[in-house]
Amino acid sequence: MEKTSMSLDEIEEKLKGNRHALIQLWENSKQQEKIDKLKAEEFREALDKARAGTIDWGYHQLHRIKNSSNPFINKKEIIEAAELFFKHWLKEDMPYDALKIAYQYGLGLEFLQRAAEYLVDSIICKPGYDRSPGIAVIRKGWIKNEKLIRAYFQDTYKEFLSRNCTDLLPLITEFPQYFNEEQKEIAAALGVSSSPILVREFWEEYP
Repeated sequence: MEKTSMSLDEIEEKLKGNRHALIQLWENSKQQEKIDKLKAEEFREALDKARAGTIDWGYHQLHRIKNSSNPFINKKEIIEAAELFFKHWLKEDMPYDALKIAYQYGLGLEFLQRAAEYLVDSIICKPGYDRSPGIAVIRKGWIKNEKLIRAYFQDTYKEFLSRNCTDLLPLITEFPQYFNEEQKEIAAALGVSSSPILVREFWEEYP
């Protein structure tokens, strides 16, 4: 850092209220504790807003906090924030993000099931939507509602029949209990390979 006639304390006082500039000052002067304290303050402000029903942070910001090992933020607070974000994203019709945060923050099976069921239900009767995310969460066993699974696969059967019929045989081979004999015969006639459909476990991916 270049020499200046002002002391660091004086510069800090001049920058009071400007968090962005203060963080840069402290990075330059290697004052990590002050940076951590300020970021913890920002986090708690965002958490208080979230408790009151206002979410103005994104996944990236929470993820950075989680990985920062900030000594002034405890794990309980991060989990609480993750649960609030989860509820917000389901409310905003964002089940993919909700499922990611449930998985990556270890919120538990109940949260995973809620997001997975919401995701699958949101895809049904939407032509052109990618069906692999639904297949992926069903494979994981996160959906216990057999009626929903059946409805999803029957809708996926129609989608595959009209758009990518060679995927019918792999689908029915893996999940035969959800299809009738006629559907199985049609799939066999149209099939090329019965190898399982490749899907991404998107809940492990970071933005």
